[in-house]
Amino acid sequence: MPANSPPAEKKNSLFKSAIYFAFGTLASRILGLLRDGMITSIFNNTVSDAYFTAFRFPNLFRRIFGEGALSACFIPLYIEYKKKGDQKALAQLTVGVLTLLLVILIPLTAVMIWSMDALIPLWVSGDGFKAVPGKMELTIQMTKITFPFLLLVSLYAFFMAILNAHKQFVMSAVAPSLFNL
Repeated sequence: MPANSPPAEKKNSLFKSAIYFAFGTLASRILGLLRDGMITSIFNNTVSDAYFTAFRFPNLFRRIFGEGALSACFIPLYIEYKKKGDQKALAQLTVGVLTLLLVILIPLTAVMIWSMDALIPLWVSGDGFKAVPGKMELTIQMTKITFPFLLLVSLYAFFMAILNAHKQFVMSAVAPSLFNL
C-alpha cells in the first residue's frame, strides 16, 4: 500500500457519507416532485402558480444567505478552528456568525414581508398574473406567508454545516426530504 493512501476506515467513512447524501438528495428530489405534482393536481392554476412564485422569491435569498456565503466563509473557518482544538475561538465564531445571521435575516424578513405589495408586481410583471383576477393578490399573500422560510432554511444550513464539520451527515442528508413531506 502506498505511503500516502488513506486508511481503509477513512475510505469507508467517505463512501458512507457519499451514500447518505446521494440517497438523501434522491429522496428529496422525488418527494419534491411528488409534492409539486400533488399541488398542481389538487389546486387550480391560479393557486399553484401563486404558490410556486411565492417560494421562488425567498429561494433567491436562500441561495445567498443559506448556502452561498455561509458555505464559502463559515465552514472553512469552523473546520480550521476545530482542527486547532481552539474551543474558545470555535464558540466565538459560532455565536458570532449565528448572531450576524439573525441580525441580518430577521430585519430583512420583516422588511421583505412588509414590502411585498410593491415588490411582487415588479417580480411577476407578466400578463398572466395581471389578467387573472385575484392572482397577483394571492401571490403577494402567499409570498408574505412563505418568506420566513428564508430565515428557517438559513438557520438549517448553519446548523447542518456544523454537523457536517463534525462528520455527522445523516441529518443534513435527510432534512430536505422531511421538508418536502
